Amino acid sequence: MASKTSLAAMLVVAGLVCLRLTAGVSQAEDAVLDYEQVSAVLFPETSGWTAVNSMKNADEKWLVKNEKALRQSYLDSALAETGEDADCSFIESIFLKEEGYPDYFFIHDMDADGFADVLYTGPAQCSESDATLIWFGVKGGYAVKQDALWNTLALRVKEGGQLQVSSVAIACCDSAVDEYLVGDLTVSGIVGDVSITSDTVIPPAGNKPARFTSGGELALRASPEVDDAYDKDESGHMDTAVFGNVLSKYLPGCTGTVLSTEKDDAGRTWCFVELDDTSNPLRTHDPYEVNAGWVESRYITVSPTD
Repeated sequence: MASKTSLAAMLVVAGLVCLRLTAGVSQAEDAVLDYEQVSAVLFPETSGWTAVNSMKNADEKWLVKNEKALRQSYLDSALAETGEDADCSFIESIFLKEEGYPDYFFIHDMDADGFADVLYTGPAQCSESDATLIWFGVKGGYAVKQDALWNTLALRVKEGGQLQVSSVAIACCDSAVDEYLVGDLTVSGIVGDVSITSDTVIPPAGNKPARFTSGGELALRASPEVDDAYDKDESGHMDTAVFGNVLSKYLPGCTGTVLSTEKDDAGRTWCFVELDDTSNPLRTHDPYEVNAGWVESRYITVSPTD
């Protein structure tokens, strides 16, 4: 896919306050995670956007009537040059009943211009991923404005002229990493990009984020607990050493955003965080290329919030 391209509650950490949050169709049909909820935790600003699963499904009768216009507007767009393959046609495949048609089509005025738009979000058909495509309703038909086919599953839409979409690229094949995105469906339009393992424990969604820095070495974990035991099976699978629930380790100086906090049975306070990209060069152990997970609060200093 094209390169594209965070919820807090109160907590005292090193004498400072860390906000605590209060308050989870194609590949997603078989998944355990509530992708909408996860996306809302990672991108709290999207929690009030319109959920795709609340939009009207396009029934077969409507699609039969409008299929020709949808096909032609796609073929007339620049997207057809990159979305089609000599051995597999995306536009042909999504209209096949045996591929799930019409379950992945939705009708909704997403850009709020008075014309109904059509959203396809479901199996990419020609690859092991999902795909999202929007036909914008215009006078006399439809227009495809994307310059690339998003290999993601759309979750929520911010309606209006500056349309934004939250989506997820669900781990497939041999990967354990889901990638959550926010952007406007253009190659350069991604404004948010967070990667987590599919088994990472996700906290409830909540309020404002809080910034943090780390003064010592930091371990990012998949769950709010200490597990450092060598995992022989997972190490063999990943072809690198994996220790318990450790996702990655970092030298001092990491920065990022606290999204939530909670205490474990031992009374330790944990923060669910998103690390800044500037922390990547500080990685000393990186079996999983992710940037969100759990850290012990005693290892970070959280900036007070307004």
